[in-house]
Amino acid sequence: MHPSVRAAWARNLEEYRENPAYFFHNVAEWIDKRRPKYFRYCVAGDAPDLTFFAYVVELAIRFPKTRFLMFTKRHAW
Repeated sequence: MHPSVRAAWARNLEEYRENPAYFFHNVAEWIDKRRPKYFRYCVAGDAPDLTFFAYVVELAIRFPKTRFLMFTKRHAW
């Protein structure tokens, strides 16, 4: 993994942990602005907690024209 990618992912995780609502507010703004056809969460990892997953579901409902994808090994969810 490139050092710049590792640093960006670490920064994103830290920002999420500090303020999940603000983190997902920023994700929602990006989706609203760009209107992607597809959006994938956790490209090279897993959701850090169930709160993260709840926000993922909330944004999927909010943006029905975007197809969301997220893989997880947390099958109990």
